[in-house]
Amino acid sequence: YYQAIEKYLMRINQSALIVIGIGIVLLVLLFVPLRPREAMDLSFNSEATVDIHSDAGTLRARFVVELAETPEEIDQGLRFRKTMGADQGMLFLSEEEEIQSFWMFDMLFPVDIIHVDANQEVVYIAKDIPVDFKEPVPALSPAQYVLQINGGLSDQYTIGVGDRLTWNRKK
Repeated sequence: YYQAIEKYLMRINQSALIVIGIGIVLLVLLFVPLRPREAMDLSFNSEATVDIHSDAGTLRARFVVELAETPEEIDQGLRFRKTMGADQGMLFLSEEEEIQSFWMFDMLFPVDIIHVDANQEVVYIAKDIPVDFKEPVPALSPAQYVLQINGGLSDQYTIGVGDRLTWNRKK
């Protein structure tokens, strides 16, 4: 008699676990978007203009940039974007100067990563970082700002350490 009750209770427990599991899967499907992140609208948002000048004051390049200021914007960065115009970039703004490091996960095009100190001077450039680069890309000097542009543009515009950046937010 007790063995029959025990078998019955075990079947109920297994059934309950299956029902609970199905319920959890349904809840996840209801609250998690079904489309992949790469299908999300990641259109370029023009928020500021960045000018890069040589130490002699000559304008080397001008970029229209999207700003990354919040932790979410910094984390998202340029991930999942298919392309970026030759005159576009993303400017990462930090509250304080520190060694900045960037991962290239989910990048779809190579970038140059220009590290800029609190005095708006270029202190390091990581050039033409490929999309499949699996290690973090750190700077060799502390930086407060980081500009990411299409790979190869820092050489094309002869941007180098010691150059200066200025930027103006669009109103």
